[in-house]
Amino acid sequence: MNEILNINIYGLAAAAFASFMIGFLWYSILFTKPWMEAMGVTTEDVRSSGISMPSAIFASLAASIATAAGISILFALVPIHGWATGLLMALVVWFAFSLTPMFKFVFWEDRPAILFVIDGGYEFFSIFSIAIILLAWA
Repeated sequence: MNEILNINIYGLAAAAFASFMIGFLWYSILFTKPWMEAMGVTTEDVRSSGISMPSAIFASLAASIATAAGISILFALVPIHGWATGLLMALVVWFAFSLTPMFKFVFWEDRPAILFVIDGGYEFFSIFSIAIILLAWA
């Protein structure tokens, strides 16, 4: 059986993979240069940092799985009556649990506003892709 709590495991896996791939495209192709500038690092800084690329990739995949699982559980516990309700729920999740906490870092950690925009944009597309895939597989 591939369902627990009425959660489609295959849909969850597809949603997690989509989120992971959006992160890959977002940070390694679309916004590499502005993100690195906002972080104040160069390619050489990253190479010499000692960060393990396999560990970083695994951590990103694990985070995508956890996010997809959390949204799957939320969708299973809260009545979702169609696409509009599901996408509204995704908007609430993004705003309340992703965007808002990141906003305070602009001030408390003196992060550049562009970093907030880049990271918040990724979170938006990641969460919405998860929601769309889960709703399609429901």
